[in-house]
Order: sequence, then C-alpha cells, then structure tokens
Amino acid sequence: MSFRKRSELVGGPASNTPGTLPTAVPRGAPSFQRSPIGSTPLVPGRGVGGPLSRDGIHPQRGNPTPVLSNQRNIAEGFSPAQQAARIVTKEATELSSVLTQHPGIKPSILTSMPCVSTGSNDLDKVLGHQGLPVGTSLLIEENGTTDFATTLLKIYLSQGLIQNRLIPSKPNTHEILVGMDQNWSRSLPGLYKGSSKDRKKQAVKEHESKVSVSNLLDQPEIINHTARNENINDNTNANNDLKIAWRYGLHKKSSTENENNDISENTSYPNYNNQFDITTTIIPSPSLNELSIIPIKLGLINALRQIEAEIKRFPKLLIRLVIPSFLNPMFYPINTINSQSEINFFLLGLRNLLRKYNDQLTVLISINLDLYPRSNPIVSITENLLDSVIELKPFEPALYELMEKVYKKQPTKIKQGHLNIHKLPILSDLGMMCIKNTEYSFKNDIIRYFIN
Repeated sequence: MSFRKRSELVGGPASNTPGTLPTAVPRGAPSFQRSPIGSTPLVPGRGVGGPLSRDGIHPQRGNPTPVLSNQRNIAEGFSPAQQAARIVTKEATELSSVLTQHPGIKPSILTSMPCVSTGSNDLDKVLGHQGLPVGTSLLIEENGTTDFATTLLKIYLSQGLIQNRLIPSKPNTHEILVGMDQNWSRSLPGLYKGSSKDRKKQAVKEHESKVSVSNLLDQPEIINHTARNENINDNTNANNDLKIAWRYGLHKKSSTENENNDISENTSYPNYNNQFDITTTIIPSPSLNELSIIPIKLGLINALRQIEAEIKRFPKLLIRLVIPSFLNPMFYPINTINSQSEINFFLLGLRNLLRKYNDQLTVLISINLDLYPRSNPIVSITENLLDSVIELKPFEPALYELMEKVYKKQPTKIKQGHLNIHKLPILSDLGMMCIKNTEYSFKNDIIRYFIN
C-alpha cells in the first residue's frame, strides 16, 4: 500500500519516498512537470517560469505569452459555464436597460409587465394592460367586406415610427411588414395636428412670434382686439353657466376628472401614445432602416426565417411585426393557402419567436372571417397559438343608415359595429374568463379609433 503526500499531484513525477513505485513514463517521451495555474509550464532545458501577469506578460522577461480565455477565467475563479452565464446576464441587462429607457414602453397596470401602445388609446384600455405586453401577439378578426382592421395595423406602425424619430441619432424601434409591398407602408397615417380652427390659430401665433416691422406696429391693436374678445367670451360664458342645469354641472365635474386623469398619464409617459389623422400620411415615409418588408412569394417557412434574421439584425431595438390580411388569396400563393402543415409550422414558429425574444417582439395579425370562419380549423389553431383575439363585427348597412337618421343631431353616438373580445394577453392564460360579446362598440373616426 502506497501513500502520497497531499500536495503531490496524481499522475505527476514519482516522489522519492521509500515504499512507493515510480509512475510509468513512455520511453522517449519528455518528462513535463505541471505548473501552478497562472505560471508557464516547465519544459526540459528551460528554467521554471514565474507567474504571469493578468495581461499574459512575464514580469522578468517582459515578453507577451498567449493566455487562453478559459485559463484566465479559471484563474479568476469562474468556470466556462459561469462565464457564459455572466455574458448572457450582461446582454440581458443591457437589453433591459435599453427597454426601460424606451419612450414607448409603460408598465402594465395589472402585471407590471412592459407594454407598448397599439396607437389607439381605447384599444389599449380594452386589452386590460393599457397596451399590448411585450412578447405577446394580437389577432384582429373582421367580418364583412370592410377594412377596419387594416386601420388599426397602420396606426400601430405609425406609433412606432413616431417614437423611433424622437431622437434621430438614437433609433429605438424597428418595424417588420409581412406580405405587403412598399405602397402599403407609404399610406401610414400621420399625426393629428388639430382642427382647421386650431391650425389657423397656430399659424397666426407663429406669424405673430416672428419679429418684423409690421408685427411691431400692429401689436397694440392686436392686444386691444384680443382683450375685447376675451371680455366678450367671459361674459357669454358667465351667461351660459347661469342657464345650465345642475345635471350638466355634474357632467362637467366628471369630465374634468377624466381630463385630469388623462393629463396625469400623459405627463408620466408623454410619448407613449399619440393621436393620428387617417386622412393624412406620415411624412417622411418609412425608410428601409425603419421598416423591413418581407415577401411571401417563396412561402411562409422562408418568411419565418427572414423574420428571425431581421430580429437578429437589431438586438437592442423594439420590434413591431405586422401581418395584414393573413392567408388572403389576393396576396398569398395558392400552394401556401392549401398547405395546412406549412401554416401550422409558421404559427408555431411565430409563437416560438415571441417566447424567444420576449423582451423585444410584439405582433399584430388581421384575418377576414368571411374567407375563414371561426369554425375553420385554421382560425381555431391561430386563436389558440396567439395570445389575444378581438373581433370587429360591423353593423349591417340598413342599421347604420337608421342610426344616422336617429342620431342626426348627435353624430358622436353613431357607431359602426360591435367589438367582441375572445382572448386577452396574459389574463386568458391565467384562466380568467375574458370573453365579452356585444359589450363594446367601435367607430373609426378621422382623428381617433373610438371604442365604447
């Protein structure tokens, strides 16, 4: 029975202790001696090297010697697995810091998850989180021949463009459009700049703010004229207040409370949500660095690979993905529409991308229920694999005409259809009953997408 000292390496050179056998060394092989970590190996014919510095430079010779990264990590006390975990943690920290500083991200009022705005303040409230949580998807179903869902998709993209252009030197959002051409992206709505009266007043203020001889000469007259108008308006308002009944006073009080709540939300997150005018287009139109267009002529599997490649190109940006008119024969090839396996593969791959890039990616998809009813297996699978589902159900033309006649003097009460909720993000996965039919109505107005 042989004993070795605790400091003696197993497999190293044999010790001179009596009673021990020397280790077998192949004939002709050089006898290397292990060196401690951080020092040069002992080679026959060379002296014992001293410990290396952190940069791999010998303190006595001054010549650089190569040091492997894993050897340096072990010398610092980290294993390769721990070092890989540190790298992943560092990247996640950098990404989270970028997202927390993003002007278009706001915590959910229910789960505190980061959310992005859909571009419609009313739709953000309907989703329950005051927005769409990052890493989730929204399916918009629509009945009939109308195209209200496309308006929501365009507003969603316009919201991302406005936030991305806040600081031109520091982009924060990238958008991906699947299945459409560049003409579709050029029709995104622009910001609402107020009514015609507001625009005229703004133009007058800008003209008056300019320093010129005519403005200086006309300034006293303008001041007197504005003072007279203010006195007249104050008198008329006082008379109107005397004529208003007590119930209108209560209505005025509730409206002021709502306005105060909206003001407090806007001051906390001023760039989270904007108001858009669907009669105008955003200027300048989105460039290739802001919006990527992915065709579907080569099939959905190829489109899925391109989507992931685009996400990898922008690892520190928020990604807004839009798929309008999903599986519409006008835009999708017949072979793709008839291939159930390819459709399932695409939907599963899209869900995996949402879980993989759950700190970057949000998805909006629209589908027509006249082409694919809810009883169709394609729609059932799509609803199960996506995180939230709403349905736009426009009124019949006869009913809409009747509403126009009844509410001729109250145009704000005229609605265009019902909005049904079948699934909400995060909440439905937790088991909450979120189905609501014919409880909400919508109206696609020029300046806002109203949902009541």
